[in-house]
Amino acid sequence: IMLYVACFAVGLGPGVWVVITEIFPNAVRGRAASLATVALWVACTLISFTFLSLVKSAGLAGAFGLYAVLSALTFVFVWRAVPETKGRTLEEIEQGWQ
Repeated sequence: IMLYVACFAVGLGPGVWVVITEIFPNAVRGRAASLATVALWVACTLISFTFLSLVKSAGLAGAFGLYAVLSALTFVFVWRAVPETKGRTLEEIEQGWQ
């Protein structure tokens, strides 16, 4: 568990917040970041409220298997739909959405 937390803390954890602040056009950046934050907390709440029931019905391996599948689907979505921002200005990123 400690290795997972350490890896998350230097990778996906803070990385999401960096991408959110870069990827949206200036005109909607605040609203989009707010919506993304709400979506994150809704997902966290759903996981918190359903985890024990899921473990009872599908077992520990089944619960984490489901989360692994959802993570893999999320990876595919990000890989295909989220544009690369490295080395690009905010204006160049915004033009990519038009």
